[in-house]
Amino acid sequence: MRPGSAGRFENVARLGRVEAIDASRIHLERGSIPLPPGTLIVDCSAAGIPSVEAVPVWAGERITPQWVRSFGTVFSAALIAHVEATFADDAEKNALPPPPRSCRLRSRPTGCACST
Repeated sequence: MRPGSAGRFENVARLGRVEAIDASRIHLERGSIPLPPGTLIVDCSAAGIPSVEAVPVWAGERITPQWVRSFGTVFSAALIAHVEATFADDAEKNALPPPPRSCRLRSRPTGCACST
């Protein structure tokens, strides 16, 4: 989108998913698009919630920083710090902010992350 374009997109390519990007082209499933020199490509395809094995935040002398609320990195860090400073028992601490369960929905065309 160009500055001042009021939400209008130009040069939309409907050539499928991106397969590769190099210095001169974006390679898609059904073709490629040339890139002007110096083009900045921003990858926004990462999952919002990482799909990792669930582990307790507190385990003895170890604190595992992680999200305790979906899409809330700063909130999660502050909550973990507050709970660490306020409660003594690891079982009680781990019962308060359980990490969100995450999943990857690969059956959807775009792929996405969800939490419950």
